[in-house]
Amino acid sequence: DPVARIALFGFPAQFGALKNRITQFIGSLFDTSRSQVNVSLRGLYFSSGTQEGTPFDQVLGAIGRSFGSASQAHLSGAGKSFFLHDLLAKVIFPESGWVSFDRAAERRIRLARFGGLAAIALAALAALGVLGLSFFANRELIASTRQAMAHYRDSADSLLKSTTVTDVDLENVIGSLDQLRNLPAGFENGDQGKPIEETFGLSQRERLLSASKTAYRQALERSFRSRLLVQAERTIQARMADPIALYEPLKIYLMLGGKAPKVDDELIVSWMKQDWEENRYPGENNREGRAQLEKHLRAMLALDDAYDPAFALNQPLVEAAQRSLGRMSLADRASAQIKSAVYAARLQDFSVAAKAGPEAQLLFERIDGSELADLKVPGLYTRAGFNRFFLPQLSRIAQMLVDDRWVLGGGGEQGGIDQDLPKLGPELVDRYGKEFAAAWNGVLDQLKLKAMLKDKPQYLALSALAAPDSPLDQLFTAIANETALTKGDSAGEGDTGTAEPDPASMAKGLARIGLQIAGGKSQSRA
Repeated sequence: DPVARIALFGFPAQFGALKNRITQFIGSLFDTSRSQVNVSLRGLYFSSGTQEGTPFDQVLGAIGRSFGSASQAHLSGAGKSFFLHDLLAKVIFPESGWVSFDRAAERRIRLARFGGLAAIALAALAALGVLGLSFFANRELIASTRQAMAHYRDSADSLLKSTTVTDVDLENVIGSLDQLRNLPAGFENGDQGKPIEETFGLSQRERLLSASKTAYRQALERSFRSRLLVQAERTIQARMADPIALYEPLKIYLMLGGKAPKVDDELIVSWMKQDWEENRYPGENNREGRAQLEKHLRAMLALDDAYDPAFALNQPLVEAAQRSLGRMSLADRASAQIKSAVYAARLQDFSVAAKAGPEAQLLFERIDGSELADLKVPGLYTRAGFNRFFLPQLSRIAQMLVDDRWVLGGGGEQGGIDQDLPKLGPELVDRYGKEFAAAWNGVLDQLKLKAMLKDKPQYLALSALAAPDSPLDQLFTAIANETALTKGDSAGEGDTGTAEPDPASMAKGLARIGLQIAGGKSQSRA
């Protein structure tokens, strides 16, 4: 088509002729003095708006007419704007991200976008990592607990299957109890904080600890308390003829069996420790075992606060023991209660070898030839034992007798003691004086001096006797101090395990049992 060729050939020149007008138009639009809006030119798009029937749009037609060119005839039909539609839909909108008004700002936005996405990704990875760590840590805790419980069931199979207690040897159960106590989430570790890797919302330690405590408590009740009760029964049977010695084991038996109005945990621990140390597991080689037994005993007493013991006591034995105690005088009962507290007070014994000095072995020996270091006067019969233990116990004994009437059963609870209390104090002091003299005479009767000339020519014994710090002089001075009970007691001497008594309350308690003291503790008179 020659016309179309001519139009195409002349198009560049015609488009170039628009430069000045377009420049003026754009300059007027983006004149900074006219507009306060900071707008930048993105680009220039040239397209036909609506079809006029010729290849030229209205703009070119107007330009052509300005140059004196006649426009060609319009074609019939309405004009169409598909050129403008395609320009917007296919060019301008898709190219919206090509140009930025500020390259630095665009770079910052791009970096911020990438940084935000990276932070979100890192946070997600960290959260997944923490949850994974917590998951595997708790899974390991559960697995180790299951393994430990399986090992416990294997080792304690015979104990779990037994329905009766045929032996009272606690050594047979201490191993299995240690296994339960030392579970990964067991009673032994219950007070420790949770490891950080087990937290983050997935921790199973509390559930495992609760289950472990339940299993441990049931094992203590089944295998530990049952043996303590059987041993207490045997002790009661062995002491049935001695009411004074019977009183404390019966009281412990009733407490362990849940038949006491109030359980004294420390009294139970003290009595058991004394029994283990003096009778059942004596000696230094059993020290660690006794410590383990004490830990289990204290755990049993702590865990049974919300539960009643499931064992039925030997009621005929209890009634027989209570009848035997019913034949005790008030002074016997008081003496039994006071002596039951001696072990827990940890009174310091009077040691002949220690008080006579380092050269005591050179001068003294025992009549029977046994070790001098074992020759001791019980701490109850020392000056500290009298002033810091015996007198305070006397001041509380009246109330203690009232509180412990339940031990004697119905008869003890019905009987009144108020009319006998004024005579109780003098009788207890008289008993103490006789026991005091017997304890000291028994120790001194076993002591003798070594032959002075037997070790010639060194004469070590004679040299020790003549020395300024003679063992004989040191021993006699110590004996004089310890037997002067009314001399009072220094505050730091001895260890009774009890708080310093209030003088006014002590005087009131002693007056209740018929004893009067004058002045302070240093002038105590009984």
